[in-house]
Amino acid sequence: MLRNHNENFASNGYNLKNFEIIKKLVSFFSILLLIFLLISCDKESEGKLESIIGKWELVGYFSDNSTQIESEGFENIPVTITFNKDTFDGNTPNNSFFGIYDMDTNILILNQVNTTEVAESDWGIRFTNSLNQAYDDSLDNYILKYLVDKQTLSMEYNFDNFMKFNRL
Repeated sequence: MLRNHNENFASNGYNLKNFEIIKKLVSFFSILLLIFLLISCDKESEGKLESIIGKWELVGYFSDNSTQIESEGFENIPVTITFNKDTFDGNTPNNSFFGIYDMDTNILILNQVNTTEVAESDWGIRFTNSLNQAYDDSLDNYILKYLVDKQTLSMEYNFDNFMKFNRL
């Protein structure tokens, strides 16, 4: 003769009420764990975002992130870029630029980049040309690998070619 599940459960010393309580506790702790994980992930992305926020000044161009290619030739007005929470803006010696940015791990994605186009200095042209090398036609965005190390921001604009900025 077959017993139903409830009889088996009760005959083994358990009662259905205790089982329901355990089931509710497991559900409660699962939800609590999920909330904790979501909050910690959000704080991790905030930390990444905060590390790039601020004003940066271009100090040079490097290959393989260490060999200096060029760092002179900029006039008294340097190239600067300022990252806010979701937007950026900056200046070359003769022009200004601005847009929106996103971040993904160590990738910086510049969206909706706008700029003035007045005759530019050599240092400003070098910056613009370097940035244009990071442009992805298929995504219609500038895609740059980046690294913030203390007070230095490195942006890879082309394979093993970097622009280095110091935090102001």
